[in-house]
Amino acid sequence: MKFSYEDIKTNTILESKSFEPCFICGENTKWIDYCSEQRICSSECMKELDRRVMEHECD
Repeated sequence: MKFSYEDIKTNTILESKSFEPCFICGENTKWIDYCSEQRICSSECMKELDRRVMEHECD
């Protein structure tokens, strides 16, 4: 599900003034995950980012 302003309350995202490609799917987005400093457009992409981070930390 694509992020909206309501998601700021429950996710680690900030709104940017510019649109850039999502780190996971490549779709243009204005949302930035402030923990990883990556562009993230949806909850599905956030879950995939979390999975990749956990995988990397366990290696």
